[in-house]
Amino acid sequence: MSVTTRAVGSAMWNVGAGLGGRIIGALGTLILTRYLNPDVVGEVGVAAVLVLTSQVATSSGYGQYVVAHPSAGPVAGFHVTVLSACTVAVISLLLLVVGQPLCHLVNAPGAIAFLPGLVAAFAILRIAEIPERILNRELRFRRVGLGSSGAEVVFATVALGLASQGWGGQAIVGANLVRSIFRLVIFASGVDPRAWLRWGPINRAQVMSILGFAFPLQLASLADLAATKWGNLVVAMMFGPTAMGLYALAYNLAQIPADNIGEALADVLLPSFARLAPGARQEALVRAMPLVALLVFPLAVGLGVESHTLVVTLFNPNWQPMAPLLAILAGLGVVFPMGSALVAYLKACGRARTVLVFQVIHMALLLVSIALLGRLGLVWATVAPGLAGGGFALLTLVYVGRVDGVPVMRALAGLARVLLACAGMTAAIFAFRHIHGLEPAHHAIALLASEVAVGAVAYVGTAFIIAPAQVADLLSSLRRLRESRRRTVVLETNLQARDADG
Repeated sequence: MSVTTRAVGSAMWNVGAGLGGRIIGALGTLILTRYLNPDVVGEVGVAAVLVLTSQVATSSGYGQYVVAHPSAGPVAGFHVTVLSACTVAVISLLLLVVGQPLCHLVNAPGAIAFLPGLVAAFAILRIAEIPERILNRELRFRRVGLGSSGAEVVFATVALGLASQGWGGQAIVGANLVRSIFRLVIFASGVDPRAWLRWGPINRAQVMSILGFAFPLQLASLADLAATKWGNLVVAMMFGPTAMGLYALAYNLAQIPADNIGEALADVLLPSFARLAPGARQEALVRAMPLVALLVFPLAVGLGVESHTLVVTLFNPNWQPMAPLLAILAGLGVVFPMGSALVAYLKACGRARTVLVFQVIHMALLLVSIALLGRLGLVWATVAPGLAGGGFALLTLVYVGRVDGVPVMRALAGLARVLLACAGMTAAIFAFRHIHGLEPAHHAIALLASEVAVGAVAYVGTAFIIAPAQVADLLSSLRRLRESRRRTVVLETNLQARDADG
């Protein structure tokens, strides 16, 4: 089997395994809310954001050095291991020292109880990243997929088991710890220990090379984390851990279309910009964005429309106030996949500093928006992520339009057509509700299934009418992908037959 075929097949298997793991994790989280109240989830969430921030800011770029420098060999792997271990140890001890005042600062003093366990869990996870990156470098995505998806199954199982025994928020902490150990064992057992643990003298030039490579990536990762997670801390400061628990879970649910489908579609549908001629990248970007939107927008908008029925169906009374938050976050979540596509384009053009600048702008927009809108109440604060994400995507699109000549209006027109199709879907669902007049509290499951079916049919029909060019482009892309796979299978079969005859 050729290296290319092996890489593509393994990567697709990894995406499927990862998606399965995330689905299991999401289902586990839904069941977990039966045992935990929003205030407990909020306090654990505050501790997790503090720990994750410290780890991302100091060591997130080390593992990527191993992948980007495959010829460096075991020497680089050993240096990365030493740097990661030392950095994690120092930042973990520092966070434990200042953890209590930080938790009080963000209005969640109870979060300090969960900090030690989460510090240990994230420290192990950061070390496990090194053998994981080595597996990625060797194109062994199958084991990576098994480790990642299996870890989510382990997390859900342990968390539910401990929560049912009355562990409270410590159930999430214990599950994180077991998940990290599982990932370390799976990834480390699949890698030659000499590739990352072989002892040798510390080389100053090697250390400086790793630090020079990792530092910009750590800044970019920190800005990206801040743009997605620090809003939780602002909500906790303004409204307390209970509101933060409601907001955090609503945000995670609203991100499901963008995280689980939007990013995967961007990887599949967006061409490899780096391999295209500069003049072809702009056209590829403009064509790819509506294709991603065709599949992500209806899921995001539909999740927002169905938020009340969904919450009534799946959550206990303690979590019912989450419904309006989910409706707003999901509906405005259509902007997130667009930002991801634009960032991928900028990275392909070699503009890492530009990416960092826009991620910092995204972070600033989010924090300022939550702080200002939060004065009007928690529901208004949930508008902030959509505004910040939309502003980030629009500013980035205007930038590539002016610098690279990307036809901004044509790109926006394609996205607008998809949104109009979503509007038709929404109108059909509300019309159906008006006709049947049933209350979700009494017919939740039946109503949810019926409204999803009505919305799906309405969206497909409306999309063919309002956005025929985009639909045709998507179907053409899928046909080309299927034909490409068929030719690859035929070619591999012929090569194997020739080798057998030879």
